Amino acid sequence: MLIALVIAAGIIAILRCLPVRSVVLIEGVFSHTETGWSLSEKKARVYYFDKWCRDCFENTERRDRIMGCQEGLPRSAWKLGSVEPQRGDSIKILCWKNILGGIVAYKIEQTNFSEEFSEKQFRQYREEWDAHLRAWDSIQAEIHGLTLERYRALKKEKNIQEAARMLDMTPEQVLSGGRHERLFEAALESRARHLSKESGKTITAEKLLADYKKRLREQTHPGDIPDVGCEDFCIKHRREYVETGTLADAYALGHLTQCDSCTTRLNDERRTWLSPAGSECFSDEELAAVKAIGMLPKEREPHVSSCYRCRLHFNRKQDEHMASPPGPECLTSDDLHNIHANGNIPETRRAHIQNCKRCSRDAVWNLQQYVDRVAPQPSVRLQSLRRTQEIV
Repeated sequence: MLIALVIAAGIIAILRCLPVRSVVLIEGVFSHTETGWSLSEKKARVYYFDKWCRDCFENTERRDRIMGCQEGLPRSAWKLGSVEPQRGDSIKILCWKNILGGIVAYKIEQTNFSEEFSEKQFRQYREEWDAHLRAWDSIQAEIHGLTLERYRALKKEKNIQEAARMLDMTPEQVLSGGRHERLFEAALESRARHLSKESGKTITAEKLLADYKKRLREQTHPGDIPDVGCEDFCIKHRREYVETGTLADAYALGHLTQCDSCTTRLNDERRTWLSPAGSECFSDEELAAVKAIGMLPKEREPHVSSCYRCRLHFNRKQDEHMASPPGPECLTSDDLHNIHANGNIPETRRAHIQNCKRCSRDAVWNLQQYVDRVAPQPSVRLQSLRRTQEIV
């Protein structure tokens, strides 16, 4: 009897270690690995992939998996081969299973997955993005009482003026070079000129773009936000320091005392804030109007961009407007629910939205929810591939 038990145990052990069939566990663009636990509470190495993997492309029912594109391998499994994948590599995991379905060995192989699916990925992405923008522009055109073509023409003109301002070019030069269609690049060039002037060193837009892509590639998870350092600090704390001359946060104040760049920038802005108002600055009547409606007349908007003192006054009055209770002419909860459900703004409210920042904000947010539902933004697919090849 004992001999039979020993023989049975030996057979079971052999069957658990003996591979009987091989399968491709997953194939796609590799992201990273983590240590996890399998359903049987055994320690496992989990391989994460960017959306979508091959199975997602070929089987639409697999695209909405809660856990995403990932597979776990038991630590006890033998690893064959010497391939160590890096983020963005196209790989597949080939595994060998025993008669009980357990993984006893696996091998990582390089594939041409990116080349095979990249063209389809970009084409589908563009189609979905164009549909999303068209739905959004159609609603905006309706709000302003314009045709879609007229609204897009006005938006194009606005982009031309914005690019011309950032690049210090004429509208004709911007249009001839198509720079209005690449505002991200224009913003990088403007930022590079600003940093070069501030530091006394030559900083190019290409270097900023390369640094941006590098930060994206080095993120451990897709949702991680790169640290933008002092620029983020100045954006977060500039208003408090400019208005008061100090910071309540001890850590932020410590950074300010040690960083010459932030100190110089914020002190220059504080001197501007304390200087007397110029002939073009806002009057008390204009600031009272901002508090009432939260907006400025179109012809006064350029001054806000060029005068930091007036910008602070404007931001303060706009915050007071947003915090004030809504009036009887403002959008009701029923109005907002209708916008969220159907994308329709009542005719009687459209003129008011053009002159009330609070209602404009609430209407835009609910419209965005409607558009995201009927024509959603493209889902994230082959994220590493897109980040290293193109800024969308």
